Amino acid sequence: MKEIPLDDSVAYKHSYPLPACLPGAEDGQHAFVLHPSVFSMDNEASLREPPALDTTEKLLNNFAVDGFESTGEPVLVRMQDSRMHDSGDIPAGSVWFLKGAARVTTAIAAVVACHFTGEQVPEALKKSLACMKCKHIRLADRQQELFFNMKKSTKGSIRKSPNAMSWVFSLTNMSNSNASLYDPAQLIKSWSLWQRLCVRVSACSCCVQAANQSGLRNEDAAKHDKIVGAKAMAVKSVLEMPEQCRVSILAAVSLYGWEGDWGSN
Repeated sequence: MKEIPLDDSVAYKHSYPLPACLPGAEDGQHAFVLHPSVFSMDNEASLREPPALDTTEKLLNNFAVDGFESTGEPVLVRMQDSRMHDSGDIPAGSVWFLKGAARVTTAIAAVVACHFTGEQVPEALKKSLACMKCKHIRLADRQQELFFNMKKSTKGSIRKSPNAMSWVFSLTNMSNSNASLYDPAQLIKSWSLWQRLCVRVSACSCCVQAANQSGLRNEDAAKHDKIVGAKAMAVKSVLEMPEQCRVSILAAVSLYGWEGDWGSN
């Protein structure tokens, strides 16, 4: 990515393994710097839906003025299963996302657009992308990665709580990766159980300790996180649609936004 050259003053992480921490311990983990070229732009690189146009517009406006902010909010990454025990250089396009896919892919898309239109990459974005701070969170499986992501998706002015269509995209993505292991209906049941456990973690000291180790908090069980009522019916109905119909709906929602009646009706 010649538009974002390596900065000689930055100590990049060029090789495996990536330092990792458990969920809940990321605040005490030192961030490392990755160059944007190592991130994957494939759909399977993130369990979440692609950013909607309104989200992309807000991110681009922020990038033009403030650049890519990763000091206070590092990009959370995960390793592809096939690369968990790799050593040596990190190949281009090999790092997947745990949290931050919308920010990174929008920023990279902006750089690519500048390349093809002949525009200059905003200086604030160019400098900040060259020193992108990241952290690697180690989770047991993709189900835990999905739950971790959904829990983290309610903070910040641009982020939006996962709605019905968010869940449809994520569950379909996981099922496509391993249908025998990740059944959408079972994942929804597991999420509902997980949320009930969040409510009860303050019941005893051992629960609090276990919750802290797994990254759970009592306040994580917010009402908008639950898949119940109309939201549950919406998820179930779209998942049961023929694949082409579901793909068309997801494309339309991505174009017109994930807000409003898409989330509940």
